[in-house]
Amino acid sequence: MENEENSHPDYGKIYRWLLVLLVVSIVGPMTEHTAVILITAFGIAVVKALLVCANFMHLNVEKRYIWHLLAVCIVFLLVLFSFVAPDVLNTRGTNWENVAKPPVTDPEVLRSQAEPAGPPVGAPAAAAVAAPVAAPAKPAAKPAEPPSAFE
Repeated sequence: MENEENSHPDYGKIYRWLLVLLVVSIVGPMTEHTAVILITAFGIAVVKALLVCANFMHLNVEKRYIWHLLAVCIVFLLVLFSFVAPDVLNTRGTNWENVAKPPVTDPEVLRSQAEPAGPPVGAPAAAAVAAPVAAPAKPAAKPAEPPSAFE
């Protein structure tokens, strides 16, 4: 007789489920529908996390209060994020300056940034003028170090 409490889950089956969910989470965003992307990004991530927690961390055989502790930790995480997010995600303020560069939208600037600096690709070698190579500079002489007392 097999004791149901001490039996191990079928890890191969769980692994196959995780692989199927991985494929769904990769293919889902390819549909370019916002709802499908959000469901595959967050919903499937939660399902995979629950599979791993329940089976590989053996929380499914623990007492029920372990799940309650996990839920309390997640609630505290969400509360912490909700208190910090308004400050972190804000792009304006009275006592700080947003130093991120605004995106360039001027077509002339974009064209000048896109043009290559050197000769066109496939140009003959004679068209490219090589810059003279300077001789490497001699390193500066090191100043003499005072004698050490430990020598």
